[in-house]
Order: sequence, then C-alpha cells, then structure tokens
Amino acid sequence: MPLFGPKYDDEQLCMRAEHALAEDPVVPAVRVGVSCENGVVVLSGTVSSEREETHAVEVVRHALDAAQLQYDRVVDELVVGASLNEPEAQGEGWPQSERLENFDEHNWNPEMPTRMPPHQ
Repeated sequence: MPLFGPKYDDEQLCMRAEHALAEDPVVPAVRVGVSCENGVVVLSGTVSSEREETHAVEVVRHALDAAQLQYDRVVDELVVGASLNEPEAQGEGWPQSERLENFDEHNWNPEMPTRMPPHQ
C-alpha cells in the first residue's frame, strides 16, 4: 500500500461493481446505478424484490473481494417495489440512446452509459 495518494481506487471499484451487476442474471443492471467515492460503493435505483436487493449487494461485495480491491463499504440505497414491466423500466423518460429498444447486443460496449448486459 502506498504511503501517499488515494487509499481506494474508486474508478476500479465502480468498474468492477458495474461489470458484476451487468453479468448477473438475477439483478436488472439497467435499473441499478453505482457510484464510488473514497472507497464507499453506493448502489441506487430500483429492484423488483428484496431478494434482488440483497443479491445485488452480495454480487458487488463478492466481485470486489474476488478482485482483491480495497473498499470501505457497500451502501444499499436500492428501492424495492418497481416491476420491469412498468413504463419507466422500458425507457420512458430516458434519453433515446439509453432505451431498452435501442440495445444492440452485438455492439455492446461496457463503457456506454446504458449498462445493459451482453447477450448470453
């Protein structure tokens, strides 16, 4: 561990957390946001059930631990109760480029803001 400089690599933390959620078949990554500051990883957004909420937090913790990334904590700010069938989940009110109907699994780019999982 360096004596000077940041203790946590927030960019790596966010990338690992987002990738883990995008690859997970249980959590709808399109509805979960990740932010990181000073080693605190915050999950926000909407999930359909408490099971998805708990699973999302565990997926992120496992991914960060497996990558041996140092972090302070994972904060759960997820809201339980919205269905993926609701208009909001289908992209209503979202920028056109981020709507579900515009997702192209053959040209998926993990750097794009849609955070949609690749086709499996």
